[in-house]
Amino acid sequence: EAGELLKIEIKNPADGSTVASGTYANWIPGAHYTFVMYNNYDVRQTTLLCDSAQMPAAGKFKLRLMHFSPEVPAIDVLFNNDTLARNLVYYGTDSTQAVNPILEIPATTYTVKVLAHSTGAVLFSVPGMGIADNRILDMYAMGTMSNPSMSPFSLGGAAH
Repeated sequence: EAGELLKIEIKNPADGSTVASGTYANWIPGAHYTFVMYNNYDVRQTTLLCDSAQMPAAGKFKLRLMHFSPEVPAIDVLFNNDTLARNLVYYGTDSTQAVNPILEIPATTYTVKVLAHSTGAVLFSVPGMGIADNRILDMYAMGTMSNPSMSPFSLGGAAH
């Protein structure tokens, strides 16, 4: 119900302990939401993002780009050399510049590049990422630069 408080938790499957939680209200009727845990494991934070409920046009997909990697500076994200996100900063620093508006783009195969905004250096590239139409995707920067064996800096994704 709109206005009703709802507690969302992420549980450890091994022992059932709460890994992260948040309590939210002010629901929008008919909207969809994405619950996000960010920062590092010792300082877990959460947020709730409202999602677009409308599906994309035929031959297209919707994409939201986000930055949830605490050690990585501002980034630009390119799809086949078209800049789809510029100067995304870490969510914990400035949530208003960490989440790109939802874009609708053609469904095809892309080379995705993540660049350091300040220098233009390629932090990593994902060639041959095929994305089908009729999808709504969240793609997010995650992981660390300091401990790549535990949680390497990468691009994650979730479909709605």
